[in-house]
Amino acid sequence: MRLFLSILLSWLVATVIHSAAFKWDGIEFSISDVLELMPLFLLTGTFIAIYFVVVGGTALIVMRKFRFYRRRNFVVAGVLCSLPMLFSGEIEWQIAAILSGVLSGTLIAFVGGRANAN
Repeated sequence: MRLFLSILLSWLVATVIHSAAFKWDGIEFSISDVLELMPLFLLTGTFIAIYFVVVGGTALIVMRKFRFYRRRNFVVAGVLCSLPMLFSGEIEWQIAAILSGVLSGTLIAFVGGRANAN
């Protein structure tokens, strides 16, 4: 249950970061207009959920197979999962990818990871 909660929190953090990247990319919108942001937030959240299932699920399976349960392994996995976005060519998306990878890995490590695993 803790792992599911940490993945859900990581998804939310990554969705917020990538939604903010649209603003950095030049799409004009006002943060105060929450209703206008909902379609953008839902579209971004859907893409990130699919990405989490495919790439993050694969990472969790590999980590489980090789028993990588230390907290630093979750953070490294978060950064490694964000590497494909580094080839987008736009600096705002690269920053968003690395930031969401580090924060997502950290959230999973400290909320969902086993603190006493060797």
